[in-house]
Amino acid sequence: MKLQLHKDNFTVIRENTYFFQLVDYPNITRGEWETILEFVKYENVYQRPIEVVCEDDVVRNAVQTAIEQPTTSKNPLPSSIIQEDYSNPYAYHATDVLAAGQILKSGKLLSLTKVCGKTGEEIHNEKQGTHFCDPADYYEYIMFGWGADPVGDYVVLSMNFPSQEELEQGQYDAGIRFYFKYDELLHHPNRMFDGYHAIKIKEELDLHDYLYACIVPEQFQKQIQDKVPTELFPKVHYLKQRGISFNEWNEKVYQYISLNL
Repeated sequence: MKLQLHKDNFTVIRENTYFFQLVDYPNITRGEWETILEFVKYENVYQRPIEVVCEDDVVRNAVQTAIEQPTTSKNPLPSSIIQEDYSNPYAYHATDVLAAGQILKSGKLLSLTKVCGKTGEEIHNEKQGTHFCDPADYYEYIMFGWGADPVGDYVVLSMNFPSQEELEQGQYDAGIRFYFKYDELLHHPNRMFDGYHAIKIKEELDLHDYLYACIVPEQFQKQIQDKVPTELFPKVHYLKQRGISFNEWNEKVYQYISLNL
């Protein structure tokens, strides 16, 4: 895997390259450095060599040191690391209405390998050339984004992405979000960090034990409500989404989660 550190406004894994944005390039926040270390540890688990690409020699050499000497790399950049971090008490997994109905009915979130009955390598090969073609092992996990990050909807909409005008006017169907308390996911026995997602869980996650809230765009209420088990019914919430811009919807959901529950 190639790790490319840059200042452009995006962070994404694409075509075996992790494009990692530093918010104050070439300075690295404490949170960014911890994320890089998690990425290094995860890639080591799966025995993938890492190639570091960065125009700043100090940063590139420090990351290379973390790769070659992981036990001594906790703080190799004392002059560059700054103390501005991102944290959030919630993480969520987003999906489309058909998958969400199956998830609620079964009471479990499953990794794509469990859903499809295929290996990660088979799924990876099928997704070659698509925008979200992750490394094969990623499909063995349920992947979560931070609670206020709109990336989940980007993934759900990626197969037929709306125009900018449709996003601004709210003429699209957002994903259904399954929210969890981050601290509780941290204690799950199968949790893992890869330096890309907020957290991920291997193979399956029981909603009855962990679900904090499920946020459903109002237009999907009739399709979803009959599939919700009685014990999960109080945790499923329907919010009006049509006519609201993409950014406004993301803010509305997070405010609801933070202030109303």
